[in-house]
Amino acid sequence: MKLGICVIAYNRINSLRRVLNSILEANYENDEVELIISIDKSNVLEVVEYAKKFKWKVGKKTVIEHPVNLGLRAHVLKCGDLLEYFDGLIVLEDDLTVSMSFYLYAKQCVECYYNDEKIAGISLYSFPVNYHNGLPFEPILTDSDVYLMQCAQSWGQVWMKNQWKSFKQWYDDNCEEFSDLPHLPQSICNWPKSSWLKYHTKYCIERDRYFVL
Repeated sequence: MKLGICVIAYNRINSLRRVLNSILEANYENDEVELIISIDKSNVLEVVEYAKKFKWKVGKKTVIEHPVNLGLRAHVLKCGDLLEYFDGLIVLEDDLTVSMSFYLYAKQCVECYYNDEKIAGISLYSFPVNYHNGLPFEPILTDSDVYLMQCAQSWGQVWMKNQWKSFKQWYDDNCEEFSDLPHLPQSICNWPKSSWLKYHTKYCIERDRYFVL
């Protein structure tokens, strides 16, 4: 399995520095892992300069400078299309930090769920709060290692080649803006049109797909 890491950046130099340093300290055992830093167009040249100078010791590093401003939704979806070159892609927005074992966990999950069409992706975090009502959320303890949610994830996630292809085929026919659907929580419908997450979540609900947490 070939896994890559994609860091999504825009104009926040301190955030980009923090996430890159955190992934640099992680455990990759002896794997070579390609890092892609995808930077949406802004006027903050320091972000591009830092990305180009950042030394990645685990494998190849590629910096993508988008010539025009894509906006969040289009930028994230374009990063997903990098799965043309990978079996799995770890996607990190620049306001995150990761566990030292995040790559090993992602690798094990991709190996386990790669051929499961019901799995839309893998989360690298869990919810401490139900964002629909603001109440604390804690999954029931069982003898299972993971649980499933019919909700896409955006604070560190892993997408897989075939599952992403299925989503994008659906998205091409369902990319129109929506604000009120009876089968979706209103809190999701209210997310702005710049949100890609509302579409991935809509896909999970309508196509009966799940994320692993």
